[in-house]
Amino acid sequence: MKHSRWVLAVLVAGLAACAAEPARPVAAQHESEKPQAPVTMKIEHADKGGGRYEVRLVATASANVKSAQLRLILPAGVTSEEEDKPAAFGPTAKGKSLQLVRHLRLSVPGADVVVDVRTDDGVHQRNRAEIIRLGAAKPAEAPVHTNTVTLPNGDKVEEVRQ
Repeated sequence: MKHSRWVLAVLVAGLAACAAEPARPVAAQHESEKPQAPVTMKIEHADKGGGRYEVRLVATASANVKSAQLRLILPAGVTSEEEDKPAAFGPTAKGKSLQLVRHLRLSVPGADVVVDVRTDDGVHQRNRAEIIRLGAAKPAEAPVHTNTVTLPNGDKVEEVRQ
């Protein structure tokens, strides 16, 4: 009997401590995102015919960086007429623009190409990437059946069955 009173006292003290804990603020969406390279990216691509494309990336530094690299990550079926190594740049001041131009050849109907900028400010190495689609659009995916379930606490979750 003595042990059950002691256990009950511990449980009540624990519940009281939990109830007294202040509510934690929910982080805004932008606060939870992974930090990215301090650049803005402008990407243009032009169809030159015959499965050839020109891709132009202009990255403008929004902070001073010690070094930057601009590159395209090419999937299978896509080759570059130029060397496909990253274009490396040294110290870049805030507001300065860097440019990369590549001429690509597709041997597939369509492909996703990753356009990537990596920076090093002496403290952090970060990147910013975007995906562009060249050639034919992706085929439509079959729709996935979902079912919305409401949990006892009121949260709604999507149940997916295949």
